[in-house]
Amino acid sequence: MQASVTQHRHRPFRVLVDRCAATSRDRPPAPPQDFVRTHGCLGGPNSPRSRFLPQSRLDELRFQVDTTSFHGLKTMDITCRLKAIPASSADSTEHKVCSHDQRWTAPDGTDQLCACCASTCGLRRVRHLDEEEQWEAEVTLGPITVHQDPFTFSL
Repeated sequence: MQASVTQHRHRPFRVLVDRCAATSRDRPPAPPQDFVRTHGCLGGPNSPRSRFLPQSRLDELRFQVDTTSFHGLKTMDITCRLKAIPASSADSTEHKVCSHDQRWTAPDGTDQLCACCASTCGLRRVRHLDEEEQWEAEVTLGPITVHQDPFTFSL
C-alpha cells in the first residue's frame, strides 16, 4: 500500500500512518482487525512479513501487509488514519514508522522510538504540533478480496 501527500504551495510535509484496521465484509462480520497500532507500529510477532518500506521521499509512505495477519477474512475494507506533518518535524513516539521483524525496528535505523510498540506509545509528548502544522485524514480502501494464496489480494 502507499500513502502520499501532494505538495502544493505548502511547505514540505512528511506522511505517516497512525493506525489501520481491516473490517470484514463477510457474513457473519468479524470484529475489526488492527494491523497498524499505537502511532505507526505495523504488524507484530504474528505477521513478520508486514513491514514499512524504506522511504525515498518523505511525502510518500509505502508498506506491505502479510495477508495471513487478517485471520480468515475473505473480503474486507481497510481503513487507515493518516497524518501529514512538516518534513522538518522530529520523530517521536507519536510520529514514527516501525515494523516487527524479530524485534521492533524502523526502516531508517532510528529504532529507539519503536521500543514502545511492545506496550503503548504516545503517553509522553515530545513536541506538540500546532493544529495548523498537522493534517489528518481517514481513508478507506475496498472492497479487498483475499485469495487462497496467502500473499495475494485484489482491489
